[in-house]
Amino acid sequence: MALLFWHAEARTRHVSPGCWAIGHLDPCHSHVESLVCQRITLMRWIPPRSLGDRTLWAEEHPWIAGCYFGLMLTVFISAFEMIRTRASIWLVLAIGVPTWVFAWVPFSLMVKRRFGQRPHAEQHPTPTWRRPWTRASDRVLSLLILMGLLGVLAWLGGLITRTENPFLAGLVLVSGTWFLGTAWVERQRRRREPV
Repeated sequence: MALLFWHAEARTRHVSPGCWAIGHLDPCHSHVESLVCQRITLMRWIPPRSLGDRTLWAEEHPWIAGCYFGLMLTVFISAFEMIRTRASIWLVLAIGVPTWVFAWVPFSLMVKRRFGQRPHAEQHPTPTWRRPWTRASDRVLSLLILMGLLGVLAWLGGLITRTENPFLAGLVLVSGTWFLGTAWVERQRRRREPV
């Protein structure tokens, strides 16, 4: 990393909200080499709205994507547990901040190493909200179906026995049904595809 700063001159200029253009000018011996060495890359700090663009953005910037994923996971789990157990804000912060860090690093490494993707994932369509698992491997689809089924059954049991908050149980049932349904449809679509 030190060599990068020692051998490169970095210029930065603001392009649009959430986007920075960073130009690196490497020291070269001739004018032609200096034109070849100069490269301009766009770095987006805020993820795009569409799921397909967000997937491509996460693959380009896995550490920023891991930070966002860890933050969103922490906020969701913290809010969920605060409503469910009526925990104090200090307990939630004491558990939430380490959770953010522990979710950030593994998710970044999984995205960087393309963990859970099917072979030649680039040749398959980018995910959408209707087909979010187009690039997921068959094992991940099986795991999603199993987790969705177990989650729906467990929270349905809690809703029937009235041991869980109806609002939270409904929220988990809707999201679990979405996971289960989209993974099942993707698996059936792959079984119908010619090999």
